[in-house]
Amino acid sequence: MDYEVSRIPDKERQRKVMHLASLAKSKQPITASAEARAKGLKRLGFMTLDALHLACAEAGSAEVLLTTDDHMVSKARRHRDVLRVRVENPILWLTEVVTNGTIKNDPDTD
Repeated sequence: MDYEVSRIPDKERQRKVMHLASLAKSKQPITASAEARAKGLKRLGFMTLDALHLACAEAGSAEVLLTTDDHMVSKARRHRDVLRVRVENPILWLTEVVTNGTIKNDPDTD
């Protein structure tokens, strides 16, 4: 993620994304097993960085990976049977959370 953020040409947007990323409670390192998983996901048709994001989200036991990349969301839905993380658009996911009133694994709502 740090690599992708560093490539944002608009410096103000880059600053905002860096600030948002700094709020994360943890960072998932890229391990050899995550790299191997990403290679397998790439064979399913995911773009290289998308596959790496997915592999790291799985390795970190993320419940959901949020992305505004509609192509990635669509491909993840087609391959949901082999993914160990749910992939959603953040607006749609937030709408679902607000409608249902809870977020799984949220200690304030469990």
